[in-house]
Amino acid sequence: MVGRLLDVEGSSHGGPSGQAPSAVVLVVGGSGYLGQQLVQQMLAQGWKVGYTYATNPAKLLQHDDLRAFQVDLATGRGLFECFDALGPIARVVNCAALCPAASEADPQLAAGVSTPSKLLDALDRHVQASARLAAGGFSPSVHGTEPFLVHISTDQVHDGSRKLSAEWHAGEPVNVYGRTKLAGEKEVASRWPRHAILRAGPLFGPPPPSPLARGMPWLQQLDSDLADKKPVVAATDEVCTPTYTAGE
Repeated sequence: MVGRLLDVEGSSHGGPSGQAPSAVVLVVGGSGYLGQQLVQQMLAQGWKVGYTYATNPAKLLQHDDLRAFQVDLATGRGLFECFDALGPIARVVNCAALCPAASEADPQLAAGVSTPSKLLDALDRHVQASARLAAGGFSPSVHGTEPFLVHISTDQVHDGSRKLSAEWHAGEPVNVYGRTKLAGEKEVASRWPRHAILRAGPLFGPPPPSPLARGMPWLQQLDSDLADKKPVVAATDEVCTPTYTAGE
């Protein structure tokens, strides 16, 4: 998954080889499990990387091309400063979300994080700033004036009534997490034409470089608990396709 995330816009723009040497990618939610995998992969591919975190900055790779920014996606605090500090941005990957249990506990916060209104506001402002630079005779971006947005969603936007669901079948999520992620998809699609929405299943892959504030992904936690002969709680009526986070 990670190795191809930035290839979704087209093969001619799949990575820094098709960009200027200073191409910048912003990973929103970069301290989480998928975010940390993305940051590592993008640095290895030659990108300059910025990432956001809410409370846990994550002790990621020490790298000259890596910068961290504390932001509050629900209120937008810190987003403008993040975009201003990074300058022209070629790509934004939004993998921020509350987990299903936390979403059920605080639906209002889940809506603020999973429906990226404040991130889209910051992107709009970034484009306007780029346009002003262009009007002054400066090159506003390494790839046009609008960053390409990769928005990570979830298979839980489906209601589970079909054995195999196509993307157009989404619409009746059964939990807060699915409903807020579906609302996020709709807002991205309506406000930002240069986008791709990727619906991930349960994540699995190598350990993150920095410990996670809320533990490992469910599949790996399940494997660990079974190996330690601990009791586990799992659904018996769910069939899904896990998403591998590393490599091609």
